[in-house]
Amino acid sequence: MHVWRNLLGTVGLVLGLSACSHTPPVVVPPPPPPPPVAVKLPLLETHGDAQFTTSDGARFTIKGITHFQLYQRFLAGEDINVYLDDLVRPDGRCGPNLLRVFGMAVNLFHLDPREHSDYYSRLPAFAQTLASHRCHYYFEFVAFADSVLMGEWAQTGPQLGHWAALQPAFAQIQAESGNLIVELVNELTAGNPAHGLVNLIDVNAFPQPIVVCASHGSDAGGLGPVR
Repeated sequence: MHVWRNLLGTVGLVLGLSACSHTPPVVVPPPPPPPPVAVKLPLLETHGDAQFTTSDGARFTIKGITHFQLYQRFLAGEDINVYLDDLVRPDGRCGPNLLRVFGMAVNLFHLDPREHSDYYSRLPAFAQTLASHRCHYYFEFVAFADSVLMGEWAQTGPQLGHWAALQPAFAQIQAESGNLIVELVNELTAGNPAHGLVNLIDVNAFPQPIVVCASHGSDAGGLGPVR
């Protein structure tokens, strides 16, 4: 207790309190960001030549790059918008408009559809992430790469099963996002001294998808497209 005297001689008492009780401020978390607005891009089409048009009749020139590992990163839980943002030019303009993405691999990185229970079901969400980015990316999905090195994926039966399992995802993507074209196989007759022809499959065993523009795929460097 402290005693003090003011100029009028009045004695006052001040009680020293060892602590004050108070209610801590309530911290209100910020609201979650709104979900991205779903985007449906015009479907890509060809009419007997190498020129792409969109389903609304506009000419479409592909400015594509490889981004082979992007679906693997998406399945691993990474925020792939980081990689999509990196493709934007320093002046803010969009660069490429189509990304070439592998659906399986073992050489450059590891992606085996058998190891992901949500492999097929998450493909439409991956597509929508690309479509709803401000640069509205299309993507070319390569179904088979390195399959000869991946156990049962070297056999036609499991390959056809994988191809069949992809078709509902392809249909959903085209209905919701519209940003898909499909390539059956990467570099069909390419190989290396250690493993031989790592991508070789029987391209004529696979039915043509109905809902999406698709090709048999690419061949080794310097060769024409697979027919």
